Amino acid sequence: KGEATVVSSNGDKIVAPGTDGFYKFSFKNIGNVAIDYKCTVTLSFEAKGAQFDIEDLPIMVRMKDYQGNYIIGDGEKWEPVSVLETYTDGHTIGKNSYIYYTIEWCWPYESGNDRLDTLLGNLSANESVVLTLKIDAYGEQSDDPNATGGLESGTDDPRQGGDIVPAPYIILNVIILLI
Repeated sequence: KGEATVVSSNGDKIVAPGTDGFYKFSFKNIGNVAIDYKCTVTLSFEAKGAQFDIEDLPIMVRMKDYQGNYIIGDGEKWEPVSVLETYTDGHTIGKNSYIYYTIEWCWPYESGNDRLDTLLGNLSANESVVLTLKIDAYGEQSDDPNATGGLESGTDDPRQGGDIVPAPYIILNVIILLI
């Protein structure tokens, strides 16, 4: 719901045992031909004074596509955050369309490793403890420029792309041409 359930002594929202949330990201094809894309995820963890593998982190995840289908985990089952490192995906997005994914995360209150939970809490009291999720994507024109896929974008909004060219853009191009 986007509400902080745990805050630090100075009022900052923090991630701690018993908290959860989600991250939504999207790929938009604002062109007038279909594209094929591929994406991968890379994780990194930084904490001064701590050396352990991402596999040991108490963060659990599950992931859904734009159609509500679970790609990682399911409605009942969570997976270790490290499973994101093996995630790759690729689909076709039709012209003027988009797709999105939702990564849900949680740090179970009883993760099964109280010692690690306490270590991470103590480390974060004085230093930044950072888990970074990097999403790399590559897209290219599809072999079938009229292929479909994803959700169709609204064509009334020029920011959504497509064949609509807003007047300020045309005027700017005319001025550049004249110069």
